[in-house]
Amino acid sequence: DFEAFSQTAGGSAAVDLAVVPMTAGAGGAPGRLREAHGEFLGYADNVQACEANGQQLPQSGSDRNSLVYSGYCSTNPVAAEFRCGVLRPGSHKALVELVEHARRSDGKHTRSVLLKHLDGLRLHAPEGALAEKFHPGLRLATDLRAAAEAFAQGALGSMPYLGVHLRRNDFAVSHKDTTPDAPSAAARINKLVQKHKLEAVFVATDGTQGFKRELRSLVKEALYFFAPDDGAVMQQHKGQEELIVLHTLAKAT
Repeated sequence: DFEAFSQTAGGSAAVDLAVVPMTAGAGGAPGRLREAHGEFLGYADNVQACEANGQQLPQSGSDRNSLVYSGYCSTNPVAAEFRCGVLRPGSHKALVELVEHARRSDGKHTRSVLLKHLDGLRLHAPEGALAEKFHPGLRLATDLRAAAEAFAQGALGSMPYLGVHLRRNDFAVSHKDTTPDAPSAAARINKLVQKHKLEAVFVATDGTQGFKRELRSLVKEALYFFAPDDGAVMQQHKGQEELIVLHTLAKAT
C-alpha cells in the first residue's frame, strides 16, 4: 500500500523509478532497447513507446513529476524518473528481472520502484500451467472467510442476490464515456433483478457517498454495501475489506 510505503520512507511520497511495463508484440520490440536482463528485454528510449504499442500511461499528478497513484489518494508519488520497460510476452520471470535489475538511465541504483498498469500485461489471466498450479490455493484466510460469511448472512440472509461491481473513482474521469453514472447503473440493475426475480443486491464500488446514496434511491430492491450501516464489521486494513467484498461478490447468484 502506498500509505505504508510513505511511512516506511519517512513520510516521503517520492520513488526513485516508476516503470510502465509492456510486452513485445508480434511486430517485435519498439525500437532500440537498453539494459536488458534475461527475459526483461530492456527499456525503450522514451516512455511514449509504451503508449504507441497499446499500453496506457498513468495520469500526471498536480505536482511536477508526480503520477496519479489511484482514485482519491490525497498524495501522489513523485518519480525521479519514469521509464517504459519491455518484457517477453507471458513471462512472470521477465517482470521479476525488471525489478531485480532496476536502474535509472543515469546508472544510479534504485531503492524504490513503482510499477504502473500491470494489468496490461495479462499475466494474471486465469489460464495456463501457472494458474492451474496456484489458483486453487488462492483462498481467504479462515478469519476473513468467517467475516465475509457473517456479513452476508446478517445483511442478505439466505436469499439469492445480485452481485455488482461498479468501478468509479479515476474511471469516472479517464473512462467517463463508458463508466455508468448512478441512473444508468440503477436502470441496468433493476432490469437484471426483474429478469432473475431477485429481491436483494450487493454492490461493491469505490464511488463517493453521494453516488451510493443516489444509486440506493434508484434501485427498486434492497441494496447493500459493505458498510457499517449495512451490518459490516470494518477491518483494520483496507485490503482485508476488499477480500471480504470479493468473497461476497463471488457468492452472488
